[in-house]
This record gives sequence, C-alpha cells and structure tokens, in this order.
Amino acid sequence: MKRPAKKHVNKGVLGAIGAAAIGILAGATAVFLSKEENRTKVKRAVDSGVKKGKVEIAKARKTAKKIGVKGKKVLKKLHR
Repeated sequence: MKRPAKKHVNKGVLGAIGAAAIGILAGATAVFLSKEENRTKVKRAVDSGVKKGKVEIAKARKTAKKIGVKGKKVLKKLHR
C-alpha cells in the first residue's frame, strides 16, 4: 500500500496570522487601559485576586502542616 501524500502547511503564513492576532490583542489592551477608570478597575480586580490567592496558600500550608503531624503520629503507631 502506498502512504497518503503529506499535506504541506506553510508555517510562515501561520506565524504571520498568529503575530497579527497578538498585535491586535495588544493594541486593544492598550486602548482599554488608556482610560483612568479602566486602569483602576483592573488594579482592584488584580489586588482582590492576589488577596484570595494568599488566603488559599495559607489554608494549604495549614492543611499540609496538619497532615504532616498526623502522618508522623500514624507512622509511629505503625512502627511499634
């Protein structure tokens, strides 16, 4: 049996389309952030996200600590 012919994709065209899309997105972002009102909204949203992330990290650390302590106790009981 013969192998099917390979389809040749021009990577240069795909790269150009990707670069154009990124450029359009960057331009739209610049226009959006050029207004003071939008910058403050974005700053508030980012700050609240950072605070929520810090809270989740603290919870994860506490949980890991508890699991570590309980795990050590269980191991001691098993090794007796």
